[in-house]
Amino acid sequence: MPRITARLLSPVYQGRWNVMRRDFEREIIPMALHFGMALCPWDVLGGGQFKTARQLEAAENSNQGSRSGVQSEEARQVSAALERVVSGHGINSVQQIALAYIMQKARNVFPVVGGRMVEHLHDNIGALSIYLTDEQIRYLDSIKDFDLGFPLNFIGDDPKEIGTQPRMMEILTVNLLATIFNPRLCNRQTSPSHPAQTKMAQAHELSDILKNASLDLSPYEDLYKYFHANPELSRQEKSTSEKIAAHLSALKAYEIHTNIGGYGLVGVLKNGVGKTILLRADMDALPVKELTGLPYASSITMSDAEGVEKPVMHACGHDMHITCLLAAAELLANTQHAWSGTLIVLFQPDEERGGGAQAMVDDGLYSKIPVPDYCFGQHVMRMRAGTIGSRPGTIMAAADSMKVTVFGRGGHGSLPHQTVDPALLAAHIVVRLQSIVSREIDPTDLGVVTVGSLQAGQTENIIADRAEIGLDFRTVKLETREKILSAIRRIVEAECMASSSPKPPIFTPTRRFPPTNNDRDVASKLAASFETHFGDSFDGDISRSNVAEDFSTLATSKGVPSCFWFLGGIDPDLWDRVSKEENPTEEIPTNHSAFFAPVIQPTMKAGVDALCIAALTFLRK
Repeated sequence: MPRITARLLSPVYQGRWNVMRRDFEREIIPMALHFGMALCPWDVLGGGQFKTARQLEAAENSNQGSRSGVQSEEARQVSAALERVVSGHGINSVQQIALAYIMQKARNVFPVVGGRMVEHLHDNIGALSIYLTDEQIRYLDSIKDFDLGFPLNFIGDDPKEIGTQPRMMEILTVNLLATIFNPRLCNRQTSPSHPAQTKMAQAHELSDILKNASLDLSPYEDLYKYFHANPELSRQEKSTSEKIAAHLSALKAYEIHTNIGGYGLVGVLKNGVGKTILLRADMDALPVKELTGLPYASSITMSDAEGVEKPVMHACGHDMHITCLLAAAELLANTQHAWSGTLIVLFQPDEERGGGAQAMVDDGLYSKIPVPDYCFGQHVMRMRAGTIGSRPGTIMAAADSMKVTVFGRGGHGSLPHQTVDPALLAAHIVVRLQSIVSREIDPTDLGVVTVGSLQAGQTENIIADRAEIGLDFRTVKLETREKILSAIRRIVEAECMASSSPKPPIFTPTRRFPPTNNDRDVASKLAASFETHFGDSFDGDISRSNVAEDFSTLATSKGVPSCFWFLGGIDPDLWDRVSKEENPTEEIPTNHSAFFAPVIQPTMKAGVDALCIAALTFLRK
């Protein structure tokens, strides 16, 4: 038995374990998981007794019978059960099923690679590609009653060994450790109990599914560069949508629906009975002139909603969102043997203006595709590339944007007494608006009011007849939102009256984003999967962000639980350098900056893995 004092770099426990002898699962697995030990099972084929009747007859005729010389009744029952499972996997080897069964029972099991004969090695390798279903695992579990352990194991299973000190000490040590570290027998939550561990092992580990799929991301890196160099503004994502549709079509796995709510599109992959999962990415870019200096930087210009020609840039990472979801769509299509259910990949237009998700819903999205059981999405953020962050409850704020038009009486700049100056009026409003959060909102509530634009006139010596204020505010609570809305209206109207404005102000809503609330149960399940896969690179209690998204509309429109997470996109070297400096000389660009572009790797791999892990958490067999 290996030392458990953490002196060994990679401790391994070797012991007898097979379908017929499962006491290993009760005591050794919990202990090994607690100490971070690997498991190397032996006697997986029951001393060579796990054979079909035909194999047994052939072996006896060639003097290659089982090591025991005869197949026991117990081994005959197990072999028959293995043979029943074989038929569903297109193979002719009960040995491969027996090996696959053991390797799927715990995440820390060594693949069995040895053997005395060539066919042994063939079976060992073949077992690596077999995935047993939950039902098949449960069926094989039921063949042999579970050993109750102490004191039976203390006495031993070989009468000749009873009373020998080494045997007694080994069995006593194992049973004591099992008692200490098996949480079924105490209240310590140090490692999974046997039922939880078995449930975890019923399907192949999620990380192993991705690893075995080994999707080459280099073509997707090129695809990302294409999307980055060819951005399109909100409600104008025609070429982007067509490129996505062509890629999905080439996978030959998805039923594709296009032009939903504008240029939105959806791919649906039906793969048997199970949950329906929706994965979403947004497609639109921003009216920003790119200054990253990248060889694939955008030089595109387009007319915006007002008909003004603007430079266009993917300054918020939507190009990465698209690419990650396309790669995840391929990976999940390639691993259909490991999951069952329906997968929906949704590419949404017009996120930046806040209308795309609602437009897709209003255009009959859920009359074209199944209503999902869960909706998932992600967003590149100013975080270290390769990291993932999420939280239960509210992860992003609600956002409202509006234009406020106030009126004056225009005239010559030298005769202000004959005018009502809308610029001065607007300036008073801007200053007063900043008192809403500081003096009217509970400090424990989230409230942000920002004036992003102020426009009055075109010429220096002319007093205009109107001014436009563009403002945005962020909240989490509905009552706080209503309070801020009321305060904005009150302040604007009061200032207009105080300035003798000739007309009442006009309030024009331009965008509204709901808060993004992660379902707590779903977030908890995803956190467990993400922690296992990403380790320390996952933060399950990341701070709430004041940015906003319309993703949740896809879920709330049907009362469906959802979960959203953040994806780090900042070059790890840059992040680490700046983090260590007290007064950093370099700046880390943030979303919507002309300098913002996620480093391709490890951002892309983390984003693809996160989408796949989220889907497989609820779809795996």
